[in-house]
Amino acid sequence: MFKKIKYIFAILVIYSVFLIVLFPANIALKYAQEAQVIPKDVSLHGASGSVWSGRLNQVDFQHLELESVRWSLSPLSLLIGQLDVALIIGNRRSDIKANGDVSIDGDGLSVSDFTFSSPIATLIKNKPLPYGLNATGKLQGKIDYFTQGKPWCTSLKAKVKTNETVLKSPFGKLDVDKFDAVLSCSKGELTVVTKKGSNSLGIDGSVLLTKTKTYTLEANILPPVNAPQDYINLLKFSGKPNNQGQYSFKDSGRL
Repeated sequence: MFKKIKYIFAILVIYSVFLIVLFPANIALKYAQEAQVIPKDVSLHGASGSVWSGRLNQVDFQHLELESVRWSLSPLSLLIGQLDVALIIGNRRSDIKANGDVSIDGDGLSVSDFTFSSPIATLIKNKPLPYGLNATGKLQGKIDYFTQGKPWCTSLKAKVKTNETVLKSPFGKLDVDKFDAVLSCSKGELTVVTKKGSNSLGIDGSVLLTKTKTYTLEANILPPVNAPQDYINLLKFSGKPNNQGQYSFKDSGRL
């Protein structure tokens, strides 16, 4: 009798495991939306596969369209109270592509070894750049690590760069051969820094996003010797250069 009970119990455990592993993704996501686990400004389309290994044809988020979103969950991560996800976004023809590891636990979201790329025009389509600027080209980046925190992050190490970039302004257009920036986070404040040697515009500056959700931009710009006149005209918008030929920019405001 005892052996029969153990046999039935083993069958129930195995059945439960298979039921969880094969639970359809579309049903799980429907429940998640009804329970408001998924933010209201996120729309999910075409779910298939299971909870543990599934796919969405498209995800709409703040006017961005993410195609072919695939995920694979690690069941073992649940044993330590977190959820580890291997995430892939986009295919060969998609504008926005990304892949990397995402973890969720009681402290929030963390990301590691995450790469992404997107046309700049796609990212700024509904968030215009200041001073009447516009930009085309491609943005690429890698996040070595990121941990969620208030209001921006607890820790962050990342780098972004642009390719084939053209910057347009009321003064003309400018081809940007190179532009790299480093992102970091300390005590909840996010900093973006670019140095003269990491960009072809002669910019040495930073942007700080503070705890109070304000931003501060500071930059000194020494235009290259071969800088086009359209670029010089744009810099003159900030005033006269100093004795070293540098133009200074300062701006701040609330986000």
